[in-house]
Amino acid sequence: MLRGIFEEIYKKSGLPVEDMEFVKKEDIEFFYNILSYGAHAATEPIVDSVTKEEIGERGVVRFNPANFKFTTPLLNEKLRKRLLTLKLLVHEQVHITQFRGYEESEDQDGNPILVGVNGLTSNDEHLSRTRTAFNEGLVEKIADSVFEEYLRRWAIVL
Repeated sequence: MLRGIFEEIYKKSGLPVEDMEFVKKEDIEFFYNILSYGAHAATEPIVDSVTKEEIGERGVVRFNPANFKFTTPLLNEKLRKRLLTLKLLVHEQVHITQFRGYEESEDQDGNPILVGVNGLTSNDEHLSRTRTAFNEGLVEKIADSVFEEYLRRWAIVL
C-alpha cells in the first residue's frame, strides 16, 4: 500500500514509475548510538560478491531508536513508537524515491563537469527543463502527505 502511494506521486510528477527506487525490507537497518541521528536515508554501492566490483547502488534506511526519545517524550508507548518508526520510514523513503542522477555542466573556468543532482526533473512548456531540489522542508511536507494517506487507507482496510 505504501509503495502504491509513492507510485501515484511519481506518476503525477511525470516520472516513469519503473525508474522509482523503493527501499526493500532487507535494506532497513536498526542501530543504537546515542551520539547519532534518529533516522536517515543513504545510498550504498552494490558489490559483486565474486569480483568485488561495484555493480550498482541501493537505497538504505537506518533507524536509531536510541534517539527516538528526542523526538517523542512518550517513548514507552508501543503504538507511539510504531507510528514514529513508520513516519520516519516514510520521510526517509521520500529521500530514497527522489530523482538521482548526473547532469553535464561547466565549472567557473568553462571546463565540462558532471554534477550530481537530487530532486524531480520534468519538462515544462515555458522552460526547457525545470529542476526542483528537495530540501528537508519539502521532503517533510511530502512525507506528511504520504503518511496521512497511508493511515487513511489503512483505516479503511480495517
